[in-house]
Amino acid sequence: MPKVEYVAKRFNAASESRIVEANEIISEFAELGFSLTLRQLYYQFVARGLIENSQKSYKRLGELISNARLAGLIDWGAIEDRTRSVRGRDHWDFPADIVRDAAGWYCRDLWEDQDYRDREAWEAEIATEDEHKEQLSRLANNYDRAIDAIADS
Repeated sequence: MPKVEYVAKRFNAASESRIVEANEIISEFAELGFSLTLRQLYYQFVARGLIENSQKSYKRLGELISNARLAGLIDWGAIEDRTRSVRGRDHWDFPADIVRDAAGWYCRDLWEDQDYRDREAWEAEIATEDEHKEQLSRLANNYDRAIDAIADS
């Protein structure tokens, strides 16, 4: 979804600078094929030394990102909330459309004729948060690998 202004808002210079930084970080990850959650964006700010690591900073950044989206300064599709998903039935206008979609789901087992099949990819406990699962899954899919979670012992 593009940047759409729903509410006219004015920001001070520091907030405008923060919004520019947010858009730069979002663009970096988008170029790699990743979308970010608010938490991931926040930790990018912290890791780059742009804000301190505190609950107060996280809340402030969240409010700024929300307001910037409403003001049309940050793309609505740029930040994902992976804890909320809308489920519904898929629809196609023509039978050919479902056939085209099904063709996109088709894949062969790239490991079928291999003498040696390495272990499946394991998801470390540190990466069990939803925002990391999608990124690990994308990387694993590139190599036709399965992801399995390691349960707490």
